[in-house]
Amino acid sequence: MIQWEDKTTYSRDDNERIPQILEARINSIGICVHRHIRYPGKWLLTSKYLFIDKMELKSENIDDAKKEALSIVNKHLMYMQIEISNAIKQIKKELIYWGMHIII
Repeated sequence: MIQWEDKTTYSRDDNERIPQILEARINSIGICVHRHIRYPGKWLLTSKYLFIDKMELKSENIDDAKKEALSIVNKHLMYMQIEISNAIKQIKKELIYWGMHIII
């Protein structure tokens, strides 16, 4: 299971601790579901690894926002996997053309 960590900064006087920033790490990929003052009432997705900055989510509650964020991250990673696979194939063809031995 992916572990989400509450990174919200609370004041001492906060009686009700409602998470505003939740972060998860999937191997080296960090993702953050959070609120932002310029997006009142909205949940956002940020991931430096995927070059996503404050992507507005449609979800209204935190649990749905986490699910939506994971779905978006999954789609990005699947796209990247295809792109990387195609790039590797192209590089292998080029190396073979130049007579280099490659590891398959």
